[in-house]
Amino acid sequence: MLQVEVPPYLSQVPLVAFCRERGIAVTAYSPLGTGAVIDGSTVVGNPVLQEIGKAHGKSAAQVAIAWLAQRGLVVIPKSVTPARVVQNRDVAFDLTAEEMTAVAKLNKDCRNGFGGPLSADGLPRDVKHPLYPFRPGGPAF
Repeated sequence: MLQVEVPPYLSQVPLVAFCRERGIAVTAYSPLGTGAVIDGSTVVGNPVLQEIGKAHGKSAAQVAIAWLAQRGLVVIPKSVTPARVVQNRDVAFDLTAEEMTAVAKLNKDCRNGFGGPLSADGLPRDVKHPLYPFRPGGPAF
């Protein structure tokens, strides 16, 4: 089991594929993006997710969680609001292939949770570590 940050703005496709090839399950933490504004909106305020949600009678948050679950990831959203905790479990609906693609297109490879700070040269803080897995061309191991 590998637990990594996976909101729609950081889809982690190469890492998830790497894990699948090796039989490693992936747990997605921060699936709602911790409230960070990326490309002009938060995950829950994203117009694409809101539009898809409207078509299913669901929230943008539920769409993001369903998208991850439909990708086969274990999803652990966080909320301190009891109603949202219940809502975050109500994701047993199917997104269409077109909706899955629309959500996937939100990816910006932008980390917004822990580990996201950039160094003075504009690169991710940990990029020089020999086991940093997100460099172009894949992991260094």
